[in-house]
Amino acid sequence: KIGEYPSINLKTAKAIASKHSGSIVSKASGLFTNDKGITFGDYIESDAYQAVGRKRSSHQVIMDNLRSVVPQSIHNTPLKLITPEQVNSFIDGRTRAGKLSQTVNKNITNIRSVFKQAFVSGLVESNIMDRVRSLDIKDAKEKLALTPDERQRLIKAVNDKTSTGYHQRMHLPIYVALGLDTGLRTTELLE
Repeated sequence: KIGEYPSINLKTAKAIASKHSGSIVSKASGLFTNDKGITFGDYIESDAYQAVGRKRSSHQVIMDNLRSVVPQSIHNTPLKLITPEQVNSFIDGRTRAGKLSQTVNKNITNIRSVFKQAFVSGLVESNIMDRVRSLDIKDAKEKLALTPDERQRLIKAVNDKTSTGYHQRMHLPIYVALGLDTGLRTTELLE
């Protein structure tokens, strides 16, 4: 019980409720927490986080990345105690190791998704990733669209009923047409 009106005003009641909502979500979701809260590693493995991600076909790739790339120092730290400086240190380490900016930005995006969900769930009071910037991409290759000739050759190739194995890939013309007409990425087409 928070208290009764008017001894506690609406603003104070909302602040108290917000503070305690993380522990309510944790207990309701079966998350193990202590006074400092659930660790990053335990949270990404929890049913509460997994249930949100399983809806996307890319979820397993993201989970593999979070498990293998994010350092144990972050995995073992409660979400509430992780700082933007820790994440920036991780980013600096990846950059010094020679990882491409695009790769590091994917890592940042994956960590960002964890904190976004933790914030929405009330497990953290603020999303620290709002204070972590993605890397600037230098010398990024421009992604070009297919030329009209390439489009025609692709359409002709996927519709060629005389080619070997056509019966096993009869679905391709639909996906190719959707991709060409909408510009959707492969993962978006498959979801």
